[in-house]
Amino acid sequence: MSQSRTIVVVGGGSGGHVYPVLAVVDALKAIDPTLQFVYFGQIGGREHEIVTHAGLLFIGIHAEKLRRYWDLRTILVPVKIAQGIVESLTALARLRPAAVFAKGGYVVFPVAVAAWLLGIPVVVHETDSIMGLANRLIAPFARRVAVSFPRPGTSAAPKFVYTGLPILRRFHAPEIIDRNQPHDRPELLITGGSQGAQPLNTIVAGALPDLTKRYHVTHITGPDDFSRMRQTFEHRNYEPVGYTDRMPELMAAADLVISRAGGTIFELAALAKPAILIPLPTAGNDHQRANASVLAERHAAMVLEQAEATPERLTELVTTLLRDDKERARLGTRIKQFDRPDAADRVAHLILQVAKR
Repeated sequence: MSQSRTIVVVGGGSGGHVYPVLAVVDALKAIDPTLQFVYFGQIGGREHEIVTHAGLLFIGIHAEKLRRYWDLRTILVPVKIAQGIVESLTALARLRPAAVFAKGGYVVFPVAVAAWLLGIPVVVHETDSIMGLANRLIAPFARRVAVSFPRPGTSAAPKFVYTGLPILRRFHAPEIIDRNQPHDRPELLITGGSQGAQPLNTIVAGALPDLTKRYHVTHITGPDDFSRMRQTFEHRNYEPVGYTDRMPELMAAADLVISRAGGTIFELAALAKPAILIPLPTAGNDHQRANASVLAERHAAMVLEQAEATPERLTELVTTLLRDDKERARLGTRIKQFDRPDAADRVAHLILQVAKR
């Protein structure tokens, strides 16, 4: 490794980018406790609170969404990106890290470009089966690109390495895996992620009167929609939660999970949980539908398109699965194929390898 003991990590826009970074940081600390970490994130982004709570130094960078369409804000995109590159150059030149690890979100673009200009090696990680726009743009600057899904041709392209998605170690902890179901009725967990919660919540709201007659429902609404959902429906079998850091415990206790089709897939895989996936239709490059298709092809999850997810259809599908123990067990076994318990370690070793060069 170079003389620097600092690793810069960057990712933002959603918890789906932040938590894998923290998992990799934990893996790197376990390998080399002398390493120091600095997190580059978007100014005003949600990642700031999560990262500082985890005890990492946070540096804010100006960034702007890389738009695939034209509106008045598009005019500001080059200005914000240029500002972010200058800020990143200044901070990286001062820190002189051994490597930069970029997880995703549009904040990674100015940081990766600045790192490349300074000759600092970059490792990129992609969550989805289709690479996001920001990661596609920075891949040429990267020494290694780690991917979550096995993809044809990966072995033929040395830059691309199949690692799986780093997730919190608690998803693989024995005390989590063996957790007993705490309620006197089947447990249904619903989570829509930070970007696609509201449309899913609206569908769920229509299904709650029927669902809560038979099941206990824990619903991760997202912080922006918590008040609405709490006021929409009250029942002793309905537990809305705005935000939680107890996802491993909640997921382990569930008999069935309803979720989007992003990084949550790999948390489900870790716990071998049967799931109904409702892909976010507005996701860039339609990557959530692509992710869900990979699982559907292997019969590893039930997939329901948002346009078809009426409250009645959702209730019907939930009821069918919660009555069929054997089918849920089959789904759990099949989704487990996507679990890579050593994903964080694999990514950590990639970072250390490029840092030594």
